[in-house]
Amino acid sequence: MDMETDVLEFLTDRLKTGRKCAMILLEVNEGSTPGVTGSIMAVDSEGKRTGTIGGGNLEYQVVKRALEGMKEGKHFGFEYSLVEKGELAMVCGGDVKGFVKYFNPPSNLVIFGAGHVGEKLAEVAKPLGFNIYIADDREEYSSLPAYSGIKEYISLKPSEAKSRIPFGENTYIVVATRGHVLDQEAYKACLGERYAYLGGLGSRKKALETLALLKGSGYTDEVLGTLHLPIGLDISNGSPAEIAVAILAEILQVKNGKELRSMKDRMAGAGGASR
Repeated sequence: MDMETDVLEFLTDRLKTGRKCAMILLEVNEGSTPGVTGSIMAVDSEGKRTGTIGGGNLEYQVVKRALEGMKEGKHFGFEYSLVEKGELAMVCGGDVKGFVKYFNPPSNLVIFGAGHVGEKLAEVAKPLGFNIYIADDREEYSSLPAYSGIKEYISLKPSEAKSRIPFGENTYIVVATRGHVLDQEAYKACLGERYAYLGGLGSRKKALETLALLKGSGYTDEVLGTLHLPIGLDISNGSPAEIAVAILAEILQVKNGKELRSMKDRMAGAGGASR
């Protein structure tokens, strides 16, 4: 198998398993330098890699930069002069230019609970490209129109559904079951796994009770501090449809790394006029 095929299969495999990754291309290679023009390699968010752009300090530094920029995911070009007094302190004597392109896997939205809020949340999230998973042991709910075309309806209780959940850095989880016991089961199924977001429905009182019960089960304050409880932005009127919008708004805020502000405030901060 040639290097290009190796790199492409590596990227495909990592995206399928929910890992961010980057492809590094050596575009220009002049003089006495490692690697050849057109060389490619790939690296995933865990630092695993395949292929090469020539090895040595050049490859080390470019991979380091690629990993540092993985979360933000902004593609970038690089250029180095490989001389003893240059940035890389190499003595090859040539010049290299290249480009790093990031790849993000599709985002997964996992909803524990197929009730009113789960139903509305699936409806709102569908056009946004999420792979939607519903976990609820009430199989009869799977025929609701909102769940037509989703990735999977898992007709199991949370602890049993765990093996079917696509945990990873691109997974966003909402706990909205029909009862407190099932909520606790869902949290325990997810805590300790990899995810980008985990939150649950409930009043402030319920949120405090949930955190106390989970702490009593041995979870640390550090772990519990990652939970979004109560879930969502404080913008809804309490109806299932508006709660769903408030939840998805918070998920998008986390997903896209945005600060919570209006577009008007953003324009004003950039020097634009407001009225």
